[in-house]
Amino acid sequence: MGKKHDATHARIVREASRLFRERGTAEVGVVDVMDAAGLTRGGFYAHFKNKEALVAEAITLGFDDARTNLFGMPENEGAAWLARAAKRYLNESHVDAVGDGCVVAALGTEMARHQGPARIAFERGLADIVEGIRARLGEALGGHKPGRAAALFASWVGAIQLARLTRDRASCRGILSAARHATLHA
Repeated sequence: MGKKHDATHARIVREASRLFRERGTAEVGVVDVMDAAGLTRGGFYAHFKNKEALVAEAITLGFDDARTNLFGMPENEGAAWLARAAKRYLNESHVDAVGDGCVVAALGTEMARHQGPARIAFERGLADIVEGIRARLGEALGGHKPGRAAALFASWVGAIQLARLTRDRASCRGILSAARHATLHA
């Protein structure tokens, strides 16, 4: 396929990833995605076997975004990385930008009910993020302790989800602040 096909494919996946994170995979149809990409529904099957294949690619892209956000910083490991990563992840902008935010915080509970390629892509992405956190914590911050990285990431995801559930901005800020504090003082 040509560059135009590749660029169109990438645009469809980007829009799908954003829409799925905003509204959930069950609430977003092929027509919604193609409309957002500025394309007709008929062109969908030139790019994807079915919606499940699109969901899997959109999830993979969501994890690519997460890796860039968490690991694309000058600080590679240790306390400097942890402080910077917590600040980047646990903030009000992340709470507000659901479609551009963490795929785990947005779709984690929904993916628990999925099967097939989307679930596999999600599990792979999650394992990769946890391993990246473990490596960046290093031994000094407990990266060698079983479950430390997973527990840390789970607390961040939970904090974002809880902050999104509250309508009171002060409560939202309090949740995020508490999670950052727990991260840096655990």
